[in-house]
Amino acid sequence: MPSKLRPAADFIMVGKIKRKYLPAVSIAIAVIAVSAAFLLYDFFELRREQLWDLLFTRRKTPSEIVIIAIDETSIKKIGQWPWPRRTYGKLLQNLGQAGIVGIDINFNEPSSLGGSDDSEFAAAISAASFPIVLSAKVQVDGSVSLPLEKFAGKAKSGYTNILIGADGTVRKINLALSEDFKSFAEILAGYPEIIGGDSEILRIFYTGRDGDFPVFSFSDVLEGKIPKIFFEGKTVLIGATATDLHDFFRTPLGLLSGVTIQANAIGTMIENNYLKNFKLFDLFMISLMVVAGVWFSFRIKKFLTLIFVIFGVFVCFNLLAFILFDKLILVDLFYPNLALVIATSTSVAYGLITTRREKKFIQESFGKYLAPQIVSELVENPKKLKLGGEKKNLTILFSDIRGFTSLSEKFSPESLSIFLNRYLTEMTEIVLRKNGTVDKFIGDAVMAFWGAPLDDANHAANALETALEMIDSLQIFNRENKGKYPEIDIGIGINTGEVTVGNMGSEKRFDYTVIGDSVNLASRLEGLNKIYGTNIILSEFTVSEFLKENNPPKPLFRELDLVKVKGKDQPVKIYEMIPRHKISFYETIEGEYRAGLDNYYHGNWEEAIRNFESVLKKVSTDGPSKNLLERSLSLQKNAPLNWDGIWELTSK
Repeated sequence: MPSKLRPAADFIMVGKIKRKYLPAVSIAIAVIAVSAAFLLYDFFELRREQLWDLLFTRRKTPSEIVIIAIDETSIKKIGQWPWPRRTYGKLLQNLGQAGIVGIDINFNEPSSLGGSDDSEFAAAISAASFPIVLSAKVQVDGSVSLPLEKFAGKAKSGYTNILIGADGTVRKINLALSEDFKSFAEILAGYPEIIGGDSEILRIFYTGRDGDFPVFSFSDVLEGKIPKIFFEGKTVLIGATATDLHDFFRTPLGLLSGVTIQANAIGTMIENNYLKNFKLFDLFMISLMVVAGVWFSFRIKKFLTLIFVIFGVFVCFNLLAFILFDKLILVDLFYPNLALVIATSTSVAYGLITTRREKKFIQESFGKYLAPQIVSELVENPKKLKLGGEKKNLTILFSDIRGFTSLSEKFSPESLSIFLNRYLTEMTEIVLRKNGTVDKFIGDAVMAFWGAPLDDANHAANALETALEMIDSLQIFNRENKGKYPEIDIGIGINTGEVTVGNMGSEKRFDYTVIGDSVNLASRLEGLNKIYGTNIILSEFTVSEFLKENNPPKPLFRELDLVKVKGKDQPVKIYEMIPRHKISFYETIEGEYRAGLDNYYHGNWEEAIRNFESVLKKVSTDGPSKNLLERSLSLQKNAPLNWDGIWELTSK
């Protein structure tokens, strides 16, 4: 096998991180570092704000807040805008025992109707039993446009400026320009202690749109149609909602009037709905999402399954963000979600690159040693290639050309190379066709095995069929090369048993191979063909495995002997598998041969000799009968005292 094949379990420790985890760790660290830097330096701040906008939904509005709307109906009834200021004074008289009243209208210039109009309004403010807050405005140049002095002396004033984001959305208000100059909303909320940060910027916790707060038409209140009880103890806001007055702004809940925005700001303070954002928690969530994306991407190989799992992570995180939002914790939605996408896509891209490289490696490494269908399956399922050494039950085959050393002397080096390549090519194709793995070539010998790297439920049957086809192919090979090359014969040994299979060798050179006693026994069996005059010898373990398998029609076996091969203590029953071209001969001697073998096992030498002589009269070339006849004749003269039928072989 190629020397570049490295075991997947053979990784180097770097600190306490295994080398195979380094790509995942590197991707995770890189994505976390970049995301954290962007978060801490407020990159993409607007995108973060826009995602937070999605968390706001319509909720129950504070019952303490009431809006008196300057709507289209009121403008039709009262007349052209702006209205006389005495109109506001009359409305104040119909509010009964209101808690506090805020008028979101600028009275910074004298009335166009004259001083009496302003005086009537000032008198109404003074006569009111509840505090009144009037609107002030901070100009672009920093100057402040306050209500007229005659109003300011009798009412409080606060600026109604709102903070408009870069995308035109109102999300926050500035609570105080100075210790003495407060915002309109903060004064109406009763100077609450702002919590959740040391900034004077308040993020508005939107709960309602226009119409969600209790709303009464200005004209209805002015005409006394609304009972004063509805305003008792309430925070009453008077402001424009008519479309023509153009006092509308974009918010997370859509387009809202300025007075409704003020109502949401006041409600935020009244109900202590102060949203808190913790960057350390955001960093933790970024890290968690990155780790999840990388982990699942490296663990899950099916793309659709990965997409489903990553989507599940995405849903769980955003669901958590919604839940924490209800607890007034504002979790960053932009960077964790972005980090999940980047970590996942980067890991998948890395996986595609390495998978392509791995598939190419498998194809190059095994393409000449495994059947194409097995290589294809390994390419699709690389995990089935368990490298580094594992115990498996396999069937091993050794084949060798008889007398190749003396045969090679008859060839020139070039001719020998051509001859050997042609022979080995034909033998290799048979192995691959039967789903086998070519382990190595040892001169003219072929070593192959079945059952690895992929499992094979019929590994014994496939090995036996390979052996039969090798002999059939050899007959054709000899006929086609008659006169060109000397006729050759081969011996094949097959054994089944537990071996260690995987990469064996040094750090710089590996072979995918099998080692173990079962391999050694297969090699010994191949050599026994010279003794028994056979082509294929297999062990009782292969026969037993074959009989357990659900395989094709049974080939013809005959028991040869019970032997102890060199280097083994336990005897092994060995069998010949009859090549197809010899079956007709064997059928004529099968009964007589079996009788001779039974007599041989029981030490009945005369009967055994008679049986084997009878066999050889019918088929004079039968190697096993010749061998057992000679052995029986020898044992008849010098039989062991405790004959147990076991023959110990002293050579390989």
